[in-house]
Amino acid sequence: MQELRGYISAGEAQCPSFLITKYFKFFTIITLKSILYPMVQSILVHNNHEKITSALSIIVGVIMQILNGKSKGEKEDPVIRETVTDFLASLMDKANQLLVKPYKKEITELFFSDNFFSMNRRTLRKWCRIINHFIMD
Repeated sequence: MQELRGYISAGEAQCPSFLITKYFKFFTIITLKSILYPMVQSILVHNNHEKITSALSIIVGVIMQILNGKSKGEKEDPVIRETVTDFLASLMDKANQLLVKPYKKEITELFFSDNFFSMNRRTLRKWCRIINHFIMD
């Protein structure tokens, strides 16, 4: 992931071919990772947890679809899967008490799916963070 972040300021022309096809999707996820939770938290004054959870559920629902492989019939490549997993892990780091309970079933299904351990080592490390939040709750 650290290596991929180097392409943020490089521009589309300097990106490797494996990233060009998913260029805008990749950078949209990176941008959301940086701004989504702080933005939702600042908009909803008084830290209304119910409203924050419902606002985050719009994005987290799509994240779960992508990780389940149910996003419009297209199979996500490992770069996008790693990026989405990193995004979910960072959301869990910031708002685990708001996300673990509503998505406990989906996280369990992902963990027990047949192809869960077929991802790369970096993605599995990010899942360690997610599972830690899941267990600690």
